[in-house]
Amino acid sequence: MSIVHAGGRPVFRDEEWAGAYQLSPLPVWDAARRMRRGMFHETARGAEGAMVCVSFHWTKTLGIQQGGAILTDGTEPLDWLRRARFDGRREGVAPKDDSFDMIGWHCYMSPEIAAAGLVRLAALPDDNPDLPNDPYPDLSQAEVFK
Repeated sequence: MSIVHAGGRPVFRDEEWAGAYQLSPLPVWDAARRMRRGMFHETARGAEGAMVCVSFHWTKTLGIQQGGAILTDGTEPLDWLRRARFDGRREGVAPKDDSFDMIGWHCYMSPEIAAAGLVRLAALPDDNPDLPNDPYPDLSQAEVFK
């Protein structure tokens, strides 16, 4: 669904995967079912410009109700990603002084939930097994993707 919201059209493929899969041909991985030390490099395998998306949903390993993160070792996408999650605004700039030259999303995580995540992350073992895959229907047959 995120692919459609980003202006693309998904092309479905049958693939066995565990913990993470790539949104080919982009250097983007969905790693919502993985949470362990070193997972960025394990998942992206040195791909240039890689971004690994993780989930903090309560059904996932970190399990803090909501939220997620995009892991990257590049600095180029950081300004765009930060602004995109903050309604297109620049951090530390008052709305009256901002330029509002991009559309963003309101991806706010409350300080209480963020703090809970940091506490759980500090206690999380370094090596957690990938979560099992959820049984999804064949989305290539869903009317919304045709």
